[in-house]
Amino acid sequence: MEPLRIKNLEIPHRLILAPMCGITLKPFRQLCKELDAGLVFNQMVSARALQMGDQKSFGMLAYDESERPIGKQIFGNNAETLAEAARIVEAQGVDVIDLNLGCPAKKIVNDGGGSALLRDEEELAKILRAMRKAIKGIFTVKIRAGWDDKKRNALSVLHIAEQEGVDALAIHARTRAQGYSGKSDWDFIRHVKENATIPIIGNGDVIEAEDAHRMMKLTGCDAVMTGRGAFAKPWIFKDFVNQTPWNPSKSERADMVMRQYELFVNHFGLEKGIKMMRKFICAYTKGERGGAEFRNKVVRLNDLDIIQEEMRNFFERPDLSIPHKESLPA
Repeated sequence: MEPLRIKNLEIPHRLILAPMCGITLKPFRQLCKELDAGLVFNQMVSARALQMGDQKSFGMLAYDESERPIGKQIFGNNAETLAEAARIVEAQGVDVIDLNLGCPAKKIVNDGGGSALLRDEEELAKILRAMRKAIKGIFTVKIRAGWDDKKRNALSVLHIAEQEGVDALAIHARTRAQGYSGKSDWDFIRHVKENATIPIIGNGDVIEAEDAHRMMKLTGCDAVMTGRGAFAKPWIFKDFVNQTPWNPSKSERADMVMRQYELFVNHFGLEKGIKMMRKFICAYTKGERGGAEFRNKVVRLNDLDIIQEEMRNFFERPDLSIPHKESLPA
């Protein structure tokens, strides 16, 4: 439970919120921080869009000081563009800049970004060199084990990253071909760690806090990154820090749901905030008795008063309401 140090940055503990598209938005990161997350990452942002001045992409870089330490992840396929985007992101005052080398999505891969960069190590070296020159602070990368079982080249990518001055490497121990199927190969994480001179962050199949502790023990990795585990149970960070399962009651989950509504509506406005919360409501109530019926109702609602009434009924909390509702934006 000692803090993690990456160069001059001290992270309070060793469980990190992974970047997830459509999930690790500012309000969700704030909630995770309130539940003791260490380092948190935004969803990945297009380097090309930042270079072109796209305002939506710049909006994705917004963060609150309460989120520190905070990392921002970018993706792309061109050394010059990625270097310029890194300068733009660093000017926002973030603690860590991360390059996505692991996204398996077809849209990203077909454009030459994400895990597609693992296939051309020479070009990857050029990209890392250009970004390192552009970044004064901490520079990390997040990779996969490789493109497929025939090209599990994470170890050679690690050595390129070390040579080009990358400060830490996170590895999801599945290949791009696997996507999210099968099991994450924790033995492969151990192999990478044993050959590394920079901090290694393990990722893959970390659903409970106990998984994070077990991964560190079995692989020797310096820290652990969780994505889907935090999405379903953002209190995973509190469990990790306390080293005991919390398993919040229905009433405690209700408070978290309403706090998240408050954060999302304050950030996105009433209409968009309600829509953005639907996926989280589904995750929070999965496995709960009557949860399916409740979700089918709530995901179709756009009226906050009616949503709160459904919440009160489901969570059996007559006092349940979003704090300061009268001050929320329309």
